[in-house]
Amino acid sequence: MLQYGASRGALKDALEEADGWDLIHFSGHGERGVLLLEHDDGSNDIITTEALLDLLAPARGRLKLATLSACWSAAATIAETRAWLGLPAATTPEAREAPAAATGSDTVLPSLARALADELGCAVLAMRYPVGDQFAIALAAGLFRHLFENRQPLPRALAMALSQAVPEAPPLSVATPALFGAAALALTLVPPAQQAEPPLYTEMSAFPDEPERFVGRTGALAAATRALAPNSGQAGVLFCGMAGAGKTAAALELAYRYQPSPLQPPSRFRHFIWYKAPDQRADGEGADIGRALVDLALAMEAQIAGWEMVHLVDSDQHFATLLPRLTALCRQRSILFVLDNLESLLTADGRWRDQRWARLIATLATAGGFSRLVLTSRLRPADLPASLHIEAVHALPLDEALLLARELPNLGPLLTAGEAGDASAGRALVLRTLEIVQGHPKLIELADRLAANPDDLRRQLAGSATRWAAGDASRLGAFFTDGEAAVADNGYLAVLAGWTRSIAATLPAAAARLFEAVCGLEDGDRRQDLLGRLAWPKLWQALGQAGDAPALDPLITALDACGLIAVEKRENQPATYRLHPGVAAAGRPDPARQQVLDRVMAGLHWGVVDAAMQQEGAGTGPWIVAHGLAAAPYLARLHDWDALVGTLEKVTARDQSPATLARVLPPLRLAAEHSGSLAARRVLGRALRRAGRLSEAEALLRALIAEAEAAGAFMVASAIAADLFNLLLASGRAREALELVAREKEFTTRAGLGSWTIISDDGQRLQALNALGRWEEVLTEVEALRARMEALPERGTGEETVTPWNVREATLDTGREAALRLERWQECLDLSEAIVASKAARGASALQIARTRFNDYGPLLRLSRDGEAQALLADCRRTFEAEGDVEGLGKVFSALAALADGRGHHPQAVAHEKTALRYSYLAGTPDDAAISHFNLAIHLSRTAAPAQAILAHRLAATLIELQIQDGRLSSAIAALAGDLARFPDAQPPATFAALCAEVEAVEGVHFAHLFARLPAPFGSGDEALAHVLTLTTRRPDGALA
Repeated sequence: MLQYGASRGALKDALEEADGWDLIHFSGHGERGVLLLEHDDGSNDIITTEALLDLLAPARGRLKLATLSACWSAAATIAETRAWLGLPAATTPEAREAPAAATGSDTVLPSLARALADELGCAVLAMRYPVGDQFAIALAAGLFRHLFENRQPLPRALAMALSQAVPEAPPLSVATPALFGAAALALTLVPPAQQAEPPLYTEMSAFPDEPERFVGRTGALAAATRALAPNSGQAGVLFCGMAGAGKTAAALELAYRYQPSPLQPPSRFRHFIWYKAPDQRADGEGADIGRALVDLALAMEAQIAGWEMVHLVDSDQHFATLLPRLTALCRQRSILFVLDNLESLLTADGRWRDQRWARLIATLATAGGFSRLVLTSRLRPADLPASLHIEAVHALPLDEALLLARELPNLGPLLTAGEAGDASAGRALVLRTLEIVQGHPKLIELADRLAANPDDLRRQLAGSATRWAAGDASRLGAFFTDGEAAVADNGYLAVLAGWTRSIAATLPAAAARLFEAVCGLEDGDRRQDLLGRLAWPKLWQALGQAGDAPALDPLITALDACGLIAVEKRENQPATYRLHPGVAAAGRPDPARQQVLDRVMAGLHWGVVDAAMQQEGAGTGPWIVAHGLAAAPYLARLHDWDALVGTLEKVTARDQSPATLARVLPPLRLAAEHSGSLAARRVLGRALRRAGRLSEAEALLRALIAEAEAAGAFMVASAIAADLFNLLLASGRAREALELVAREKEFTTRAGLGSWTIISDDGQRLQALNALGRWEEVLTEVEALRARMEALPERGTGEETVTPWNVREATLDTGREAALRLERWQECLDLSEAIVASKAARGASALQIARTRFNDYGPLLRLSRDGEAQALLADCRRTFEAEGDVEGLGKVFSALAALADGRGHHPQAVAHEKTALRYSYLAGTPDDAAISHFNLAIHLSRTAAPAQAILAHRLAATLIELQIQDGRLSSAIAALAGDLARFPDAQPPATFAALCAEVEAVEGVHFAHLFARLPAPFGSGDEALAHVLTLTTRRPDGALA
């Protein structure tokens, strides 16, 4: 299938594929012996009969059937509708070139059809007159069904298809299809038996689904298509306009026109990138965009095989090196970038909140080559490159509004049949409607619902002109004279608000209350299961209504019937209720009633959270997360900061995915700023740590410990110290973390906290000992802690700052880590199984479970269970990519390297380990970086890599472990000594700077920067390097010094 970009070259390439084609189906524009294709710049290319015969010559001998369904149906329909309404004829090029109504035979394609039949010896089905789209679609579907599925000969298949195609089609349509060529008389087409499943094309698997219904925007999409053409001279298009105008739908509709398929491999674009920026928050606070560039980088790496950039977006210095690489990528490959929802990255005046986005968009827009950009935003970015075409997505132009009106169930009959048989009255009403709604899709929809009773529509229109601002009201006529609306966006919103309130005022009282309530809800709460079973009865009473709440479904039907809401139903899912943003804003309760609604919804969601926590062992964890997040905006509007912080603390204890952390950080910052409480700032510090904002988190946590201790708030100090411990341990500062545990235990004792908190402190001490290599001691003490936990009630024996399941899972994981270091493989798997069982029982997220299951890959390999290990890594990788888990991806690629190495695929092992290094440096985890440097030295040693590179990576691993005092230091030194003995002629780097230069040749490795952040047993890199090399010197007895 060639759709948009159907040029002579594309058709020629398609015809030369494999053994050729049995059938060619053309559906598009054509007239009197010509068809229209496209030039490379997107403009029309007139194909004469002679030119088409030359193009189709390679099909001679194989081609059995050609179908030619060509029309100017839209232009003809527009001309007819304009004439009905007394409007002047359209002045667009398409309208000028549209054929007149058919008055005789052979006015469109028969001459072309006869030539094809004669020259190519095939059957041809062609349209003798222009036909409507619906008829052409129905006819083609029926024809091919009867040909291929029912195995009917062509004449009978056509007859059967005609009898079924749009019964109400105009009589001329049914007489239009004609067969040409002797081959048509008995032609049958039997599809070959399918030998295997067609290949799955995943180039657009990251994209949302294609819009099910897309009406209008023909001009916008045509202009955008021209911008995306290979030789357009433009870099792409920005769809820009008001909320709810269909910008994302337009971008997806455009992108899916280029979608590859099993029968249409990639042609115009070889790669497709989808990225959606964070959503704007409903409460007006700015979205958290701290990870936005990381998320884009991860999306690009997942969607372009072999592309690497995530390590280059963490600082301005590294980002500068990314831009020329992006330029080269865009020039070397043909990529379609679709970047959606960019308004959240912009300030109110269109400035980029993070200037790196300005540089990135400028780079993509000026790179040259055949790659293209499709952007969507409510706001137009300032200083947008001139190479981007800007397409305003506001109201529909007049001609598209006419086409839409004809398709609608109530306005359409008013146009075609009139009102009560009076055509002029019906058309006058439609004309007045179009003048008032000015092409706004939602206003047209509302007008159509009102048109079910024309008098209702008249009443609505009567006062509508005054709703337009004076300046806009004087410009309404331009819609008919110019074909485009000349009114401002805010004018539309004012009229939409007026219509919304006017329609709502005509509703029965119960339906009006429901509409008010639905408008006041957050978007995620507008769904049948939540409203029907939980919220509606409570909202009914809270809004001052007497008696029991009436049944929900009839009220929803009433709101849907008048167009105020749209009911979306999907198989096996509760119905959702969608509102246009302008409708929701107009119908929202006044502040006092909104506050009442907020209290109800916050209480409802908290009630679910509380009930779920009581039964968490029964898999209710996802309810805690979902309803906790749902409660947050209501609590924020109520300024109930303590409840907001407590709720989000429970959420983040159960879900630390990047997406969830991005959602909770803005309200937590708001709560910390407004309440100033230790608790609010502590939860914010914990969320910052989990989100990887380590410097900000450490400074905040240290300040809070000092403040809490000074205030005698030892319970809070204990909890904050636990968070700081986790940060220190993750940063490779195990000795510092171990020292902190002593203070933490003191805080716990002075606060009089319960047994679970005491065990948690003991467990953290064991985690530090694990990092220091005291594995036997740790494993023994873990068993003792397990016995203590078994003897405790699940709720504890006093006030706690921890959750029992969290303590249990952390303790088991500490034991698993010790067993791993001691190479007790089955014991590792048993402990891991116990952790997974605990997480599954409480309904932990897929990411949390994947992080635990990942740890099984090493023991599985050691136990020769390679197939299980490979399947496990594939599952974990999918989850980590879906969740944007940088640290997890680094671990997966390191594991994949080990798997490849075991199979003798040494170059692949090197490539995977280098990728693992990139991710570990971006995540800022020294322990993982040391492991990957160590493993990369192993993999390099099995290739032809120079000895200097092998020694450098072994040294890098050893220096990290020296600085963090890791328990594997002695093993690293022994391995380094072995390498030095194996390469006696190779000299290790003489200076720390030389070492950095060698290892930083790997993409994404910033060794000097990482080393500077580590604890400092040695004050400089050169001192540490000299010390390590001294340790590798062997004494006369062969032992290491």
